[in-house]
Amino acid sequence: MWRSTTAGRAAISLSGFLGLHGLYYDLLAPHSVAAGHIHVGLGLPVADASALLEATLAEVLREHPAESAACP
Repeated sequence: MWRSTTAGRAAISLSGFLGLHGLYYDLLAPHSVAAGHIHVGLGLPVADASALLEATLAEVLREHPAESAACP
């Protein structure tokens, strides 16, 4: 549900900036294998947010093992 508030607009701007920043880094860093931003939303319990973060990281690491990245 969209809320037309200053806080709502600021959150959308921050989320967009973080996503753009990740993609920009991905373009500049030859060793980058993935980039993005996870937006969990307002009111999500910390335990659920933590589980979602862990599942996302596990999938990224499964698809792009650390030893396969050409880190400097």
